[in-house]
Amino acid sequence: MIVQSLKKKDKGYEVTIDGKVYSFDEETIIKYRLVKDKELPDAFIEEIQASNLLESFKKKALSYHLRYMKSSLEVVEYLKTKGLSENLAIQAVEDLKRLNVLNDKTLAFQMASALARNSNGPLMIRQKLKFHLFESCLIEEVMQNLNADDISLGKEKLLKKAEKKFIKLSDFDKKRKIKEVFYRHGY
Repeated sequence: MIVQSLKKKDKGYEVTIDGKVYSFDEETIIKYRLVKDKELPDAFIEEIQASNLLESFKKKALSYHLRYMKSSLEVVEYLKTKGLSENLAIQAVEDLKRLNVLNDKTLAFQMASALARNSNGPLMIRQKLKFHLFESCLIEEVMQNLNADDISLGKEKLLKKAEKKFIKLSDFDKKRKIKEVFYRHGY
């Protein structure tokens, strides 16, 4: 099998090998050093196609993670819905973890801090981290190391907002309503 031509297209390259046209991305072209008139073994084209498929799913995973800030398990689930087998989805996510692009620990700490500053209590933060499919040991580590300043800032915001909302109520009703608000926010 001989590479007859390479043409740059909008999303990657069109490569003609023995009269058949294949679409590959730039990473695959570089990885396999595909150049015009290069001779390839017969079974090599299947390996190149599999590698190209994995690279395209890694790009999808990265895009999904960056756009929606999802945990690695959520990214695996997303890739499975896009038609990738579970093993390949896990492999793609592990590759992104190895490159330190996908880091559940950092993401969990950032999410917990943001949730605390946005008036969410420890119970609500724990629940939302579970919803995002973080591992329970990681959730416990995050909760133990959560910044107390973030939690107190969130409490102050919530208290001010609740006091404004219930200003016309009697002191007894105001305290009861404020307790309900704090309870709903996981305090």
